[in-house]
Amino acid sequence: MHRLFKLILLAVLLGLAFAYKDQIFDKYKSLAAFSFCEKPIAYHLGSIDEQFNVDRETVLANVKTAANMWASAYGSPLFVYDENSSLDINLLFDERQRLMNTIGQQEQNVQLQKFQLSEKLMQYEQDYRMINSAIEELNKQIEYWNDRGGAPQKVYDELVEKQGELNEQISDLNENAENVGQTTGAVNSKIDQLNSTIESFNNLLSTMPEEGVYIPLQSKIDIYFYDSGPRFIHTVAHELGHALGLQHVLAEGAIMNPITSEATQLAPEDLQELTTFCAEQDKLDYLMGNFRLIWQNFLRSVDNKNTAM
Repeated sequence: MHRLFKLILLAVLLGLAFAYKDQIFDKYKSLAAFSFCEKPIAYHLGSIDEQFNVDRETVLANVKTAANMWASAYGSPLFVYDENSSLDINLLFDERQRLMNTIGQQEQNVQLQKFQLSEKLMQYEQDYRMINSAIEELNKQIEYWNDRGGAPQKVYDELVEKQGELNEQISDLNENAENVGQTTGAVNSKIDQLNSTIESFNNLLSTMPEEGVYIPLQSKIDIYFYDSGPRFIHTVAHELGHALGLQHVLAEGAIMNPITSEATQLAPEDLQELTTFCAEQDKLDYLMGNFRLIWQNFLRSVDNKNTAM
């Protein structure tokens, strides 16, 4: 009798489950569904090296711009600023930034000296044309009087005086030419210095290529450059993407491309990576998938160990 009661109860429960299967399934989906992006990641500004010579308000405004790029694409905030959060965003000044600053200063010096050289060349060419024209005019006058057997004494004295003035102007012009040559040499020297600094920077960059890095175990983002708003915003957005869990994409100019640019808009490939990562998943499927992956890795390690033996 007791067993019959259990069977009847089980049948009733199965009947109810079948009758309300849609509601039960919807409830399961609502409880089991989750997204990696359902809770915003809190961050705050950490240390900013004073050698960057930039105020915290400017940095924070750029960081928020980078965070809002992801929020606009997703439709809700993925990052929120919180002074008490564990995720630090730091600006670290190192040899790369020092070399970049030096390159910037040297480029300005080269451009200034090129401008000064250009002005000197223009003045030299103007003086040269004027003196050359005066010489031609003097030669015409000398030839004119030579054809007539010589110039009157007064005219002769004027021609000699004019010739003396032109000789002085030619001497000054030669000095200006030397000055232009020295300035040209100085410009070339500055260009050589600039090229040498760029070479040092490129050599250093080949061993330390990243402009920023997300370090999950230390819960921090370190940025090593601050040369312009767009480039910095791009770098921060890229590292925030890693903090969220996004991987690199290969599309040129994409935020998640490993090569930094001044792009400040998400590329279609960025949006696809974000959409895929933030899509709702089933908790049970996710856990089972992780379990299968762990089990496969375990079996592979056992096989490798047996092979080694």
